[in-house]
Amino acid sequence: MVAYNACAGGNGGVTFENAEPNTKKFHFAVQPGWYHTRLLLQFTDDRENYVGMGARTVFRPALDLEFLLPSGNDKYALVLRPSYYKYASTGTKLVRDRDVTVTVDYSAIDVPLGFRYYSFINPNLKAFGTASLGFVFLSGGEVRQQPQQPRSLRTLLASSNTSGARFLLSYTLY
Repeated sequence: MVAYNACAGGNGGVTFENAEPNTKKFHFAVQPGWYHTRLLLQFTDDRENYVGMGARTVFRPALDLEFLLPSGNDKYALVLRPSYYKYASTGTKLVRDRDVTVTVDYSAIDVPLGFRYYSFINPNLKAFGTASLGFVFLSGGEVRQQPQQPRSLRTLLASSNTSGARFLLSYTLY
């Protein structure tokens, strides 16, 4: 093969190698952002009466750890997106024809593990969708309902879906 591809009168040949693509399989990003959340409480002793705590927008620092799967031409990835946020709000609950104030205050670490699918729009831009399932670990969380003792909050299982776009592997918009 080398002799066949050699130039006339040349002293060597041209060889070709299949080079590995220059793509990283693991991506890491720090992603500060804003998280819009709402809380709806249902007490075990009064399942008919819900307390809406209202929507809040809170600061949410997060990490985005992504591993591109070897099959699928970099269209599929496993994603771990731990984040932290703090939520505090007050609502009212009707008990025996009078309003009772309910206060919630907690910090949370959200640890979802997800699957991400990329759709390539052009060589520099790709859209993605992510579906994830994970745990929300609550810290220092309690619900205060006057005049009762505070109730503690527990860890819960949560799911989420997000979509976004990535430009040049450096800029991501959710």
